[in-house]
Amino acid sequence: MVQDPIRVNVGDVFEVRLEGVPTAGYRWALDLNDEQRELVELVATAWESPAGVLGGEATQAFRLRARRSGEAMLSFGYRRPWEPAAVAEKHITVAIV
Repeated sequence: MVQDPIRVNVGDVFEVRLEGVPTAGYRWALDLNDEQRELVELVATAWESPAGVLGGEATQAFRLRARRSGEAMLSFGYRRPWEPAAVAEKHITVAIV
């Protein structure tokens, strides 16, 4: 699935938020190649669950910093760490000015 581009300025910190079920062992993983690492930097990632709810769906938030101008296609794979194949993928374009 490809979403509309995110537009940010150089130096901005922005978030990509993806839904998942961490209690099933699945995590979103950001796959950056060398060219993409020149454009964006992963600052942090964290899971956020609805208040007072254990288990079930949650949101994984990726905080990224725009390093220089250009366009990057961010690829996220939803997988268990011990399994090589992703069960879902998301692709998000980031336009950095």
